[in-house]
Amino acid sequence: MRRILAIVALSMLATGCTATTGGTVVPAATLGRAPEPLAASALRGLLLTEGELDNILDTSGMTVVGSAEKMYVNHTPDDDCLAAWVNTDEKVYAGTDWSAVRRQELHEDREDYRHAVFQSVVSFDDSLAADKAATDQAKSWQRCDNRRINERDVDNPDDPDHFWSLETAEEQDGIHTMIRVAEGTGGWSCQRGLTARNNVVIDVDACGENITDEGAKIAEQIADKVSDKE
Repeated sequence: MRRILAIVALSMLATGCTATTGGTVVPAATLGRAPEPLAASALRGLLLTEGELDNILDTSGMTVVGSAEKMYVNHTPDDDCLAAWVNTDEKVYAGTDWSAVRRQELHEDREDYRHAVFQSVVSFDDSLAADKAATDQAKSWQRCDNRRINERDVDNPDDPDHFWSLETAEEQDGIHTMIRVAEGTGGWSCQRGLTARNNVVIDVDACGENITDEGAKIAEQIADKVSDKE
């Protein structure tokens, strides 16, 4: 019996899975095959264009004001909540074995801009690593629910306090979100949007007056671009 099972197993390895249709053996459809990981060279094309962001934010003239291929570095009095308010921070992604990052900062092309976007994509070796990085990070947000945090740069003695109120971490359709509101600004707020698709973590921050779901929408559209390249 063991010999028969061994022969069957070897036959499957040699010929692949098959199905019988009308008495004829044909190759079976491939089920559950993971998509090929995207190369680092594809990351830049995943970020939303200025026009795509204008449509989401109901703005005009969103402009790239900064871009980088490295993580942010932040040191604040409340570093235990870094993951909840800043995207692609070096400390937050430490130990996740990420391989490449592309990020952009954008706002309207005027001095008194009313919206800002920080959009980033981070590649990993495979989808399992990307999923784990996003899930673990989102779990850490929960300990910061309803926290008041100070974003002051502790490395700059002249930097004043910047207090924000974090709301609660949420998740819908695989996209993790958290809103924070800046104190004393008349409603300036930001929404984090975090998700994973294939081997890419999408990590964004959408800011403006009375922000609601813009961060989630940006993350979703970037995730759709990942799927389009699979």
